[in-house]
Amino acid sequence: MERFLGKRPRRRGFTLVELLVVIAIIGILVGLLLPAVQAAREAARRMQCSNNLKQLGLAAHNFESAFKRFPPGWLGINRIGPAGMPGQDWATNSGISHLVYLMPFMEQSAIYEPIASTLDLNQDIDGVGVPTASAVRYAAWWGPDPTWFGSQWRVGSLLCPSDDAYAGTRFFGVGMHSIANGSLTVPPVTQYWFYGPANAPYVGAIGKTNYVGVAGRRGRTGATVLTPATDPIPGVTFDSLQGIFTTRSKTRIGQISDGTTNTLMFGEITGEWDEPCRPSGRFASTSWIGAGPIITHWMQTVPAGAAWQTVSVSCKSPFRMSSMHAGGVINATLGDGSVRSMSVTADYRLWLLMGSMADSIVTQIPE
Repeated sequence: MERFLGKRPRRRGFTLVELLVVIAIIGILVGLLLPAVQAAREAARRMQCSNNLKQLGLAAHNFESAFKRFPPGWLGINRIGPAGMPGQDWATNSGISHLVYLMPFMEQSAIYEPIASTLDLNQDIDGVGVPTASAVRYAAWWGPDPTWFGSQWRVGSLLCPSDDAYAGTRFFGVGMHSIANGSLTVPPVTQYWFYGPANAPYVGAIGKTNYVGVAGRRGRTGATVLTPATDPIPGVTFDSLQGIFTTRSKTRIGQISDGTTNTLMFGEITGEWDEPCRPSGRFASTSWIGAGPIITHWMQTVPAGAAWQTVSVSCKSPFRMSSMHAGGVINATLGDGSVRSMSVTADYRLWLLMGSMADSIVTQIPE
């Protein structure tokens, strides 16, 4: 066999300039593709978030089918009298959230059963006047075991994948309700609690949530004062704009006279922040075991210094619905179990009417 004896052609490599050009082109392509990849990931996270809220809606309806009512919004003080409701009394009210009642319908009976065996979850009974031996069944949920142990379960279906409710949290938030503040003839105020001390080991361990039920404008307080003529909905009591979940409520589906497709049931929350308009510095995330339903009163921009750094409706606050989705969008479950997206900057009147279940003014989320 003949052998080739000629010169072998010399290989020509890339020059430095050519390599730099190729690297530059790759960098440009990555720069163009990265926003699209991030947008696709966020779309997937929003879809998972919507699915979580859908499951909550289904759980609430399954609860209603079983008990002919929706679960109570929160086991706090709800004794309405001539002097209004007093502040929260943790010795006689466990502060258990509506989310706890839904656990058996979310395949989380292992979490629910120890809590139900330790605390009395009857919304018609508090700890006032009970025998001393039974008092622990009505006191704050963080007192007795195994409730305290159960409160530390991380429930994935209560967490939005666009947020990390556990990251950097220095306190945990519990409960939220409105009270008549000593008089039924003045506008109600809203209370919110956070517990520490800061960065205590159990703060990070307490189970968090990005979803809570909707209480309407101020929930149910018994206040008889009417809204002023300048209000978006003038001449009505605050209670006339209450939602499905209020303190110790037992709402029947027939009471949602505005229609389940026109009433908010669940919404997203992010908790409290040191700098709520950035947001940065997570002060507190809400615990699922003690989460009170959110009100719609703060879904508005208010004057500077009003309360809790709630100046712009686009800023986060423990008193208002918010999310970490791009564009100031939150996902919300309607009373029929469907999930819709809403902008936090939507008209304040829309929030009030959508949060109310029986205001006799039917409205819908704009397409």
